[in-house]
Amino acid sequence: MVGGGAFNAFTDGGQTEDRTAAMLNLEYRFGKKIAYLGFAVGGLVTSDSGSFVYVGNYADIRYKNYIATPMLSVGAYRKGAGPDLGGTLEFRSSITLAYEFEDGSRIGLRVAHVSNASIHDDNPGENEVLITCSFRF
Repeated sequence: MVGGGAFNAFTDGGQTEDRTAAMLNLEYRFGKKIAYLGFAVGGLVTSDSGSFVYVGNYADIRYKNYIATPMLSVGAYRKGAGPDLGGTLEFRSSITLAYEFEDGSRIGLRVAHVSNASIHDDNPGENEVLITCSFRF
């Protein structure tokens, strides 16, 4: 999956580190699932030199050619010039709503939230909105 969009979306942009940044997200979802859950690895980079690498579990919920893909992940965050999310260890929850074509490729919209679940003293979190394209190989 390849996605592009906004990192730290829906902020007031008052502080330099509070502004929205462009982002690129790459993700590989393993096709083999156990009890409807699949495994994924991924990473993202922002235009503020931030990055986040993660591993997680996902499920595909299908209705005809429409697919909802919720995912829960854990990973390591590096802020660069972006927001301080409280620490390196962060959690990411996301859902992608996509249309699947006959060849198995998909185009969709993903919303995601990254947070440290209050394991650090500060837990501001951040939100993402992306357009995604997925390809089978």
